[in-house]
Amino acid sequence: MEEERKRKWIKPWPVSRRNLAIMLMGALLLSIGRIAEYTAWAARPVPKQEGLRIIGIDVVGCDFLPEEVIRSNVMASGLRPGSVIKGGTLITPEGKKIPLHEAIRRARIYAMRSVIPGTKIKPIRSVQITIKRSGVVVVRVIEDYGLPR
Repeated sequence: MEEERKRKWIKPWPVSRRNLAIMLMGALLLSIGRIAEYTAWAARPVPKQEGLRIIGIDVVGCDFLPEEVIRSNVMASGLRPGSVIKGGTLITPEGKKIPLHEAIRRARIYAMRSVIPGTKIKPIRSVQITIKRSGVVVVRVIEDYGLPR
């Protein structure tokens, strides 16, 4: 009798067959759900490429001139957040279409015309404008007070 009692408590499997079947069905349902989710994600329609959206303007190398002055002058050329570059064309939020090289040329000219607020001093000697793939317009400025203009 005592031996039967010991045998009853010693099981070859730590989990009963019923619980094992439930766990296997749950794992199967989870894996089928994941496969269905990945399949639906892979079969989704690819969004239409709308071009590179400009998200901001970064001014580098500016010591004396406030960055806001340069940033506002560059925005006046059309290179502003919300504009989109499609191919070689810049499309502003207002719907204007400007060739990209023309917008960059204008932005350089406008940035070079920046003056220190309250004066007529134009300290900028050179401007380089690049557009990163992330949509950030980088304006590199070289200021020089040595030669009067």
